[in-house]
Amino acid sequence: MNIQAVEKYLTKNRIDIQNANANLSVASVPYDAYVNSSIVHGVNFSPLFFFFMFNQKIHHFQIVSQNLVDVLAKKVYSNYLKDKLSLNKIIAKHLTSIRGIDMVWARYKKEKKITSNIILYHFENFLKASRIFWYYSSVGEDKGEIINSEIIPAFAKRHNFDSNKAREIFGDLCEPKELSFLNAERKDFLQLCLLFYKNSGDTKIKNEIQSYIKRHFWIKSDFYSATHLSVNSVINDIKKELLQKNINQVQRELNSIISKAKDINFARRKILARLQLLKKDKDDIYFSSRTIYWIDQRKLGQAKFFYYYASFIEDISKLYGLTYQELVSYDFYDVLNLLKRNKKLKKSDVLGRHKNYLAVFQKNKPIKYFYGKEINKIFKLASQSNAKEVKGFVAYQGNKKIVRGIARIIFNPTKERFKKNEILVTSMTRIEFVPLMRKALAIITNEGGIASHAAIVARELKIPCFVGTKIATKVLKDGDKVEIDTIQGVVRKL
Repeated sequence: MNIQAVEKYLTKNRIDIQNANANLSVASVPYDAYVNSSIVHGVNFSPLFFFFMFNQKIHHFQIVSQNLVDVLAKKVYSNYLKDKLSLNKIIAKHLTSIRGIDMVWARYKKEKKITSNIILYHFENFLKASRIFWYYSSVGEDKGEIINSEIIPAFAKRHNFDSNKAREIFGDLCEPKELSFLNAERKDFLQLCLLFYKNSGDTKIKNEIQSYIKRHFWIKSDFYSATHLSVNSVINDIKKELLQKNINQVQRELNSIISKAKDINFARRKILARLQLLKKDKDDIYFSSRTIYWIDQRKLGQAKFFYYYASFIEDISKLYGLTYQELVSYDFYDVLNLLKRNKKLKKSDVLGRHKNYLAVFQKNKPIKYFYGKEINKIFKLASQSNAKEVKGFVAYQGNKKIVRGIARIIFNPTKERFKKNEILVTSMTRIEFVPLMRKALAIITNEGGIASHAAIVARELKIPCFVGTKIATKVLKDGDKVEIDTIQGVVRKL
């Protein structure tokens, strides 16, 4: 695929564009797996594009045809309607692949001495296990959007509900009883805060923190790097939390998380007391509930992968006398070349990958790179929008019909400033966005559906959330005063 073919493809296809704080080395593994993932689901998921854009701020963009995402999501739903066991089978395989990654990492961590041969052995096994995980992860790229676009409208039609009423009812009926993996971590952290408040400096708190780190080591890692937790770093986080909240507020938040299953059961009983569900309703509710749970576990697997991969890169960079920033300019094929043949990238390639470039991933083909000014033109082509207002799916309405506030466009939540009660606007949220989401008046994302990370967290935090707008970060400007219609899912500039 040459640059003209890329331009033609982006012109002719509806584009799904996602932004993240990422590096090429980490991103190359999932993207290369995605374009070859037809081996597990039978849908051609190629090509895929990775843009690295440096313009005052560094931005990384994943671009794929929206049609590919939609076709794959519809196939999974169609397979479920034909065979109700198919969904649980594919979920089970995906969850098994996460355990496979965990096992490879556990074996690597038992090594007492790190040499190039030892790293190569474990890194190759890690890539094999990760590839399987990312094959199945391609299925969740629609973030459950099919639930919004097809399942809920059909539910509304069967029961003669308007779209907003149908969305509200269906959302309550398909909410999983299990805590999201982020809420599970939050519950454990808040319990640590309570314990620390009562037994500051006690041996027991240190043991509990070590147990917390073992369960949630991944909590501060992302597409770019791994942050390693320690007893001291967690204690510092606890102290910050207790400075921002008094102990009664901490207890109330913890109680709210613990009571989730009870609250869901109560909401369902109220609905079912006045609504007779049809068999099709029950099938769709089960599919949606399992999809939401699956996409949440997919995020957990991603968080673990990011931590493991970045940790491998840290060890390899030290072994070969490279900086972390240099080595993350290597795709995973380059890293394997380094380990097998001691072959480093040319300086010109390293320098080129610290400027604007485009990486093209295609099925059964090597990664292809393009550099230069023409990349700017291609990126503008993929990301342009002339819309005057923003519309999205209402993932959670909240308790107000109209919300007004300041829009804050955030791409890198660890570096960009965000104040309490501002409106968080981003491409899509991930783990590192959660501290900001807890301060947000509302959340607006380009990507996602009812099962997306933003939707799940917003429902748990009980703040308005609009997903799948496609264009929010293009139409809205940082600092805009905006009005959100939480019923219609429309955002307007004031």
